[in-house]
Amino acid sequence: MREVSNRRIAVDFTFSVPKSVSMHLGLTHDVEAEKIVHEALRETSDDMERAIQTRVRTGGADHDRTTGNAIVACFVHRTTRPLSGQVDPHWHSHCLLMNATCDDVEGRWKAAQLGNLIAEKSKYEAMFHSRVAEKLLAAGYALGKTKQDFEMSIFTEEEIRVFCKRTAQINKLEETHRSELQKRIDAIIRAGAKRGVLIDYESTYQSELAKMSAEFREAKRTARLEGTALEEDWRSQFAPDRAAQFTVAASKAGLSVGFLEPDKSDVVSGTARL
Repeated sequence: MREVSNRRIAVDFTFSVPKSVSMHLGLTHDVEAEKIVHEALRETSDDMERAIQTRVRTGGADHDRTTGNAIVACFVHRTTRPLSGQVDPHWHSHCLLMNATCDDVEGRWKAAQLGNLIAEKSKYEAMFHSRVAEKLLAAGYALGKTKQDFEMSIFTEEEIRVFCKRTAQINKLEETHRSELQKRIDAIIRAGAKRGVLIDYESTYQSELAKMSAEFREAKRTARLEGTALEEDWRSQFAPDRAAQFTVAASKAGLSVGFLEPDKSDVVSGTARL
């Protein structure tokens, strides 16, 4: 046992459902849909676990070995960060992947090689969303394909946009501070080039934008409402009598639009690609 000052303790992989699914869960407390989301999350985390590796350096070796085991702690949150004390529905899970894996060959616990998982984070996010969509469709929920994802058909685009206040804030922040963001990224890329490291622009941009948005976010404790009062606040943001229409039965009554038939779709880890 020894202490290491710069050891990576864990990595937080955050999985979020589309906004309309968060709205549906927040307004209806639909147990079936909630179970579907958890199943998709578990299946995706299982895929990540199977890909876990550790470094092998004994006896002059220099390669990675797949262990296929991991320790993951998942914490579900259901709302956004407050904006002027107001929160929106936002179902997301922080999956904390510990930097530890059991190497059965060497018979001991070691640090995990997490670089590949981090590099393929977007792939696992896509797999999660694909599984959620596939399972919701199979259960009879009406969905609509969007440019980048899907939404539940019962909600209109305008209604979904009302509950994207934090996203709107980040977009405005990005527009206002775009030149500063660019300077940060340029500095990072130049520093990497001096070390002989090729740094991806797009992933670096998103990372720096996330850091900047964190600098301007409100503390969770500033949220003004919770429980029944919060749900009533959400319902008040719809047109009169509209919120009463959001039921589990109504969410299954419409038609699903824009999805490929299973026999015409590609397959990723047994899941139909949207």
